[in-house]
Amino acid sequence: MMIALKESRETRYWLKLLVASEIIPQERISHLQTEAEELTRILGAIIVSKNSDRRHPSNS
Repeated sequence: MMIALKESRETRYWLKLLVASEIIPQERISHLQTEAEELTRILGAIIVSKNSDRRHPSNS
């Protein structure tokens, strides 16, 4: 999951760079930026949840 999160963050970086350098207009990749942001948040939440579960194991 950590590798996926890193890759997602890197994708967001490159998408921002493409827009900032005016290689691709913002309108053409805004949906990709939204998807990358959502994926980053989901992966981050999974990692936080997983780490929390490790610290507080259930008494089953």
